[in-house]
Amino acid sequence: MNHVLKEQLNNRCTSCSVCFAVCPRNAIEFKLSENGFYRPFIQEDLCVNCGLCKTVCAKYDNDILEDNDANYSCIALKSTNKNILKNSSSGGACYEIAKLLLNEGYGIIGVTYDHEKKEAIGVYFDNIGEFEKIRGSKYFQSDISVTLRNALNSGKKYAIFATPCQIYGIRKSIEKLHVENNFILIDIFCHGTPTVLLWKKYIDYQQKNIHDKHINDILFRSKAKGWHRFCTTFVYEKKQKTSKIINDPFYTLFFGKDLFNEACYPCKFRSTLRYTDIRIGDFWGFRYDTDLEGVSCVVGASEVGTQILEKIDKASVLNRNIKFNEVTAAQSYGETHSLNNKRRNSLMESLLDSESDIKDTFKIYKKNLSFKEKLKLLKKNLIKAFPLKMSNFFKKIYHSKKYGDK
Repeated sequence: MNHVLKEQLNNRCTSCSVCFAVCPRNAIEFKLSENGFYRPFIQEDLCVNCGLCKTVCAKYDNDILEDNDANYSCIALKSTNKNILKNSSSGGACYEIAKLLLNEGYGIIGVTYDHEKKEAIGVYFDNIGEFEKIRGSKYFQSDISVTLRNALNSGKKYAIFATPCQIYGIRKSIEKLHVENNFILIDIFCHGTPTVLLWKKYIDYQQKNIHDKHINDILFRSKAKGWHRFCTTFVYEKKQKTSKIINDPFYTLFFGKDLFNEACYPCKFRSTLRYTDIRIGDFWGFRYDTDLEGVSCVVGASEVGTQILEKIDKASVLNRNIKFNEVTAAQSYGETHSLNNKRRNSLMESLLDSESDIKDTFKIYKKNLSFKEKLKLLKKNLIKAFPLKMSNFFKKIYHSKKYGDK
């Protein structure tokens, strides 16, 4: 009989899937829970209590390494490949790193979108022509379990793009298996991962509002309305539709932080680079705040990672003299998110209701905001309502007063 891992530890499960990947008896299943988070399930008749899963699991590590030194090599990057830049979430750092490492004999593992399941899953490729598979950020949990298990047992060289908590587990597993030299680990500046139910409700809502039900492609974090303006473009047979930037239910609920995996709230991995080789993300902040195409920040977190930064196509590097504290200033690095259990329970109940759609969940969210939170949301929406040229004009004035010529 299958049963979930000890209930009292469930809220600390990061959904990394590494326990599944390292189990020598294939005694662990990895699947979505009722609330839309990936969880391990143990098959008792196969488990021999070897304990290997516990040695790679964050729940059992009371000594997670923290960053004591912020003296990391950092660059600002914008790919010179215009098609990649247009369709990337930021500046195309993932593409530039993948291109480099493929040329050095590494296979690439990242996350692709399964249109049938409406889920993000792990995928492997060894040709830059297949990069489209992992293009664009996915703002919900991914299942890399099977892809990761195959990689750990293959003896080949891999570069893995994943979230910080997934990278932690992978680091622990490759150390345990003594195959560190076969892997280069790349993670992201992470804000948190919400339940998959939120995305599924959102895409159902999008399909209800258009006659052409079949979606050929999804451009996550589309730049159709400019970098900085979060939206998603859905490509149908006969047309494209881009989500609105004001009161979009998916992104508003995402940034509301009420529907994250419970392990995301006290997460230490988004605030340490001690387990990764490279961390990438959008270069938010004053330096590129008026850029409409997208700029990536890339941080070398290990000796191997720093060496890779030195090899990246020089034409795509805007600046090599970036301070780490500038990169992290506009990220969730160092933050501990607060959890509003009452609001979370109401929203989760709505997502689980087959009769409700995401607009119903969004109404519940707005109704339960405090007065201060409602003012903050209103302020954000007012800023988004400005035309881009006007918005950038005010940004330039603000930056010149605050930072001068910095």
